[in-house]
Amino acid sequence: MSAVDRDDSCPSSSRVSGGTAHPKGCLNCLFPIDWGAASDSNPGSRSSQQDAASFMTGELLHPVGGRVRFAAAAICDGMGGGVEGERASAAAAGLPARLSRLLTKIQDTEQVPELLRDEISQVNRDLYAQSSGRGTLGTTVVLAFYLESEWLGAHLWIAWGGDSRAYSVSAGGAALVSADHSAVAERVSSCELTAEEAVDHPEGHLLTAAVGASPLLSRFGIAYTPVNEPLTIVLLTDGVWGALERAARAGSLEYTLPELLAVLVQDSTPEAAARQMVKEAIRLGGDDNATAGVLIVGGIHRKDQ
Repeated sequence: MSAVDRDDSCPSSSRVSGGTAHPKGCLNCLFPIDWGAASDSNPGSRSSQQDAASFMTGELLHPVGGRVRFAAAAICDGMGGGVEGERASAAAAGLPARLSRLLTKIQDTEQVPELLRDEISQVNRDLYAQSSGRGTLGTTVVLAFYLESEWLGAHLWIAWGGDSRAYSVSAGGAALVSADHSAVAERVSSCELTAEEAVDHPEGHLLTAAVGASPLLSRFGIAYTPVNEPLTIVLLTDGVWGALERAARAGSLEYTLPELLAVLVQDSTPEAAARQMVKEAIRLGGDDNATAGVLIVGGIHRKDQ
């Protein structure tokens, strides 16, 4: 009843997928070709890399419902500069592994939001304690968590704190799932600023929520959707979406940001899509740490497997 982790000895271990000859027991051989997960990162012009990313996909035999497939991915952007930012983002990037160890406790989908809250809150408490109550070990986090089985169906949750974003991409196009926890986003929401004014606003870096910045994580978001067809989730730090959004607003791109994400994902592997997103952000003037993650899931459980 233990989770099967990605086999790092696999020649394609940066992506979890199927369809090639892999070592015996490799997770890649257990999944159909339309599962995939990958990330890419670039420090930009910064002297340190405070972004972190992780993903985990696998399956287990649940004591109640039989075979369960899962996927989890996290993208984090550390705060505070240098080593402290790196430590914070690395801790939050451990969430997919933490969740994989708790899968046998899930009896129905209604438990999942509370499970996500508990695990993110625990990371928040740990980071705050490690900073001796100073709140200097802070990070954004955006987390995708997917479950699929005959008895559960196929379900996706997105959880986030801060301004790292999640987009869903399907045959109908791309759409923003998360909502930035930032001072500028709140002013746009209250109609004090337009979306255009927010793009280069001097307070754009001010967050209203972050993991580890306060003793209690009172603000974070959770979104849910059932999954009835293959779906791609794109996770981005502000070093990617900010650079691409500014370029789109300035006319340097022929697409809006959601349109560009849909184009980059179409007919592409997760590795290639994530790499191109980061490459475009840097090419278009992004100087911040830039990280993109791409996760493909999709309601593909078959009774004859």
